[in-house]
Amino acid sequence: SESRCRTGTHRSGNRCISNIKNKRGQLNENKKLRPIIPYFGGKTKIADKIVKKFPKHDLYIEPMIGGGSVYWKNKIAKKFIINDKNKEIYNLYKTAKNRPSVVKSCKLNPSKNKFNQIKNKNNHNSCDTMILYKHSYGANGKGFANHDGLRNNTFTNEHAEKLKKTKVLNKDFRRVMKDRADTLIYLDPPYIKGGDTYKIHGVTPKEVCDSVKKLKKSKAIISYDNNSLVKKSCKGLKQSTISFKYSDAKNGGISNNLKKELLITNY
Repeated sequence: SESRCRTGTHRSGNRCISNIKNKRGQLNENKKLRPIIPYFGGKTKIADKIVKKFPKHDLYIEPMIGGGSVYWKNKIAKKFIINDKNKEIYNLYKTAKNRPSVVKSCKLNPSKNKFNQIKNKNNHNSCDTMILYKHSYGANGKGFANHDGLRNNTFTNEHAEKLKKTKVLNKDFRRVMKDRADTLIYLDPPYIKGGDTYKIHGVTPKEVCDSVKKLKKSKAIISYDNNSLVKKSCKGLKQSTISFKYSDAKNGGISNNLKKELLITNY
């Protein structure tokens, strides 16, 4: 029987080939990229469902990247622009793009005391940011949680390769929304309910939906909590919902409850 290939490679005939690129210099289509940090309101559980609703596009723009669950899942686009108004999130992605070895070397196994020391620092480097989001309740960067399953650094060579095709920005979300026929914009704004958990909120459903209504060429999709204010603010755009099971921290992370996410598009 054939011997197994080592982690990071796959078998092709009698050889083990790196997963990083295929023969055309593209990312391996079978490689699933996990977010490098969890994030409050992250879309890990529904990212696949959202990407399935994407039309064909060459340029992908995500003006509120956060943990980037959908960005990492997108294998359609040729080029990417990601943006976050949170300076720490921006710095993490910028470092991961320009100095991937720094992020890859981060040790993510802090004690509670170490976590609190990092939290109380005036400035956080990339490793600090990864620790704060990986080891806090609800990935809010505040209270320490001993998440054994998140102690591993998930940043890989494949993440670094995708970031080579990505422009990383730190601007108001409206300033990165290009209006081009080859472009898809995915907006994942802070939820209305519980939105104050975000370090930087400062955006209303009306502002988000008005920015999409102004587009003439680009396709756009917004994901929001299923809220009456959102529905009213986004009237005139197409609206639908997707359902998923969510974890309840009060019940050991187990729940059979279904939650609905509102998807809003201009196509």
